[in-house]
Amino acid sequence: MGLLSINNLLTGAMKRANIGRQVTAGIIVSKCNELLPSFLPDDGSDDARVISFVRGTICIQAASGFVCEHIKVYEAEYLEKVETELETRVVVNIKYRVGTPNDYDF
Repeated sequence: MGLLSINNLLTGAMKRANIGRQVTAGIIVSKCNELLPSFLPDDGSDDARVISFVRGTICIQAASGFVCEHIKVYEAEYLEKVETELETRVVVNIKYRVGTPNDYDF
């Protein structure tokens, strides 16, 4: 058995474990969360956050309907900024969820 580079081993392991999409989604959510506060009303950095990315759609969880409506006004600008930062158009839709994580506990 010959020696393989660590990059080849990691790439192969990620493909076998099917975690490539999860890692990519995590990076996209992180970048979207960095950009989101500039599109929130006043200093509402705690009022909303991106919680997931699936098949081109991010899900934003907001504290109230008002915050969702405010983000919707700037949705096109936000998606454009995300596209610029990620250097590709992976996010095409936004889904909104109103409430806090405690509201969804079962």
